[in-house]
Amino acid sequence: DELVKEFGLITPPGFSDWINDNQPTWDDITFLRLYKDHPTESRRFLPESQPPYVLFDVVKSSFFPGSEPMSNLWESIENIMPFYNEKFGVDGARLDMGHALPRELELRIIRKAKERDPSFAIIAEELVMGNDEKARRSGYDCILGNTWWMEPRINEGKLKELLYEVLPSMRLPTLAGIETPDTPRAAARKNGRRFSRFATILNYFLPHGITYINSGQEIFEIQPMNLGLDNDEEGRYVLPPNDPFYGKLAFFDPYVLHWNADDDLIDLISLLSSIRRSNLDLLNSNNPKLLWEEDKTSVGLFYWNGVKGLLMVANGDFEAMKEFQIDLGFHTWRGNHKVQWKLKGFDGQSEWDVGGDFHLSLGPGEVAVAEVR
Repeated sequence: DELVKEFGLITPPGFSDWINDNQPTWDDITFLRLYKDHPTESRRFLPESQPPYVLFDVVKSSFFPGSEPMSNLWESIENIMPFYNEKFGVDGARLDMGHALPRELELRIIRKAKERDPSFAIIAEELVMGNDEKARRSGYDCILGNTWWMEPRINEGKLKELLYEVLPSMRLPTLAGIETPDTPRAAARKNGRRFSRFATILNYFLPHGITYINSGQEIFEIQPMNLGLDNDEEGRYVLPPNDPFYGKLAFFDPYVLHWNADDDLIDLISLLSSIRRSNLDLLNSNNPKLLWEEDKTSVGLFYWNGVKGLLMVANGDFEAMKEFQIDLGFHTWRGNHKVQWKLKGFDGQSEWDVGGDFHLSLGPGEVAVAEVR
């Protein structure tokens, strides 16, 4: 009504560029046509008198470009990142739906941002891990990735595949997060807060991973912001029906986080950040030793540089304890080690003197992290 009153027209709402996506329309935005003419591939189906329109082919101009770019619009778009960098010191951004842009415009946006500030970090909204090399060649610094999809699927073997096959072979870093503004909340998935804690710890120590905490994750928020990824319409109704924000999505509705939560991850996140900072040299090697490759619910990563190491052991079985035999000597060629536990149950910061191998017991869904010398 306001659009009609003010401008005398109605703009089409935004919508996903994936056919049959279950996301609702994005009623607070609209798309701009990037070409003066219709998509080249669509013209044979259109009458000569066809007015400008916005449908899938226009939105997906990476696949269906026209031949006459809107030059002034392209220049405005490519100057957005440099403007915010210069005026407000913004040092990075995600190029949202960059995969739908004409290839030339996508590259111009990245090039212009890097010309203004070579250290400006640009995240590709790329969900397919195998497209990391394409994103790297385009000039992106990392991808959004799909850790949030693979990590919950422990019993299907996807967590193990992610950590042992996908991440070690990547050519560009990915965000390492168990949730994003478009996905279900970690605490709303199977095993709830225990799983959220489990995955949050993992994501601080993954090869080629840039730790990502979604707003609200730190207080075990369960209500999603959007239903765009790995969710359906039922996913919006996870709060109690008497909650004032029952069924509300922050992307579309007034919403606040449940800051009165009775538990949180804030102290844990602070501890994990400290451990990560202290061992960045090891983590940046992106070449951990992989332990227990045949057990799909056990995770063991051991980073070692010949002098010091970082060990992460995780029990992905949320029903039973597990006993782990850890043969450090096989990887270090040493007979004695000092293992200082930075995170292990309630006795973090304890130090063990062990030989070449030792045993470790972990409870259901427990993760332990230690520095080794």
